Amino acid sequence: MDGHDLAWWKVVDASGHPPQNSEETAAQHYEDEGIPFHRAGERVTVNLSESRWQIR
Repeated sequence: MDGHDLAWWKVVDASGHPPQNSEETAAQHYEDEGIPFHRAGERVTVNLSESRWQIR
């Protein structure tokens, strides 16, 4: 994942998990950007219902 200018941490699977072996780095981005997520042990999961973009 290193060396990319894309916001790769914003791409999660259908369960809200970031790429494997990148959870801690992704979690730091989530904290910095105020993206709602939670931890369960070493697993990081984005709260998809709160993070979904909606047209106003």
